[in-house]
Amino acid sequence: MCSSLGFLSRVRTGSMAANHALGYAIIGLAIPAALALAAFIRARRLAARGGPGVFLGFVLLMVVVDYAAPVEFRSPARHGILVPYLVLFFGSSC
Repeated sequence: MCSSLGFLSRVRTGSMAANHALGYAIIGLAIPAALALAAFIRARRLAARGGPGVFLGFVLLMVVVDYAAPVEFRSPARHGILVPYLVLFFGSSC
């Protein structure tokens, strides 16, 4: 939901400001995802680990390329970053 709102704000306003702010909400969601992953690991629920694991991978990559060491990879497309970013983004949405 946050990602969709951020994308729509970028399209409508041409600015990354709202998208950037909503990114912090996504980063905050990493806390319950990490707790869920830890619970699944403790319960030895192998199949359930994928969702939180992929989401945490996406958040980690997002933090690196959008916040910690910002890299423009969307336009022009830098496929070495864009492809993993999109795979993790859409994979964490399933």
